[in-house]
Amino acid sequence: SYVKTLRINNNLFVTITRKCGLLFFKSDGSVIGSLNEDNGLISNNVTDLFIDNHKNIWIATSHGISVINSSLVFTFINSRAGLKGSIADIIRFKNRLLIATLQGVYEIIPEINLNNNTYCFSNIEVKPITGLESEIKRFLKVSDDLLLIASNTGLYSYDGANTLLIDEASYRNLYRSLMDSSIILGLHTRGLNYFKISSQRIYKTGRLKNLNSSVRTLAQDGNIIWLGTDYQQLYKIKLENGTLKDSQVVEDA
Repeated sequence: SYVKTLRINNNLFVTITRKCGLLFFKSDGSVIGSLNEDNGLISNNVTDLFIDNHKNIWIATSHGISVINSSLVFTFINSRAGLKGSIADIIRFKNRLLIATLQGVYEIIPEINLNNNTYCFSNIEVKPITGLESEIKRFLKVSDDLLLIASNTGLYSYDGANTLLIDEASYRNLYRSLMDSSIILGLHTRGLNYFKISSQRIYKTGRLKNLNSSVRTLAQDGNIIWLGTDYQQLYKIKLENGTLKDSQVVEDA
């Protein structure tokens, strides 16, 4: 049930409800957002509302008082909204916001929806991407139409509709070569693999020999690549004509 409605400005209103928190709408009646327990409000049971001279909105609920600054626009997304796992990376791809977590990849869709069970409005839809239900570590945007995804089950490509497994390994990070943008360097728990991009497709072209350590970090200095591992070793690799030469341990701590 709706309890009270206040005007925030000439074109924005807020109304409070007993079970669904706050509802924001324009003067034409179109709903533009909501604030409830799913996105940060202390309780959905709102009893009163007050807007001070600085446009701060004071919200009295059955569990205490909340205050928001109406001039600040933000959205709080957590597990209640369907986002599961610790967040590892965020990227915008094909005008879609993708979140990498330790449980998969999720698309955040900003859309006002009415829940037919609770009759409450939600600001966003959290949609898991099928085929990527694993521990995701990193995104790398190769082009407007191709995204690479490093996970603990392998390296995947994603075109916005379909996922494809490129290589099976526990990948930790991805880098694009500064010397040759068609070369992708993939760090994983047993070394480094490198790939070639051609005609919007990616192919595995090799694996760095003499390196079986878990690689954590990478730095590029011209055609020299430095690798830091979990086992206190620093490796120096040379990139020549699209090929990584054998690794050399330059420091063993």
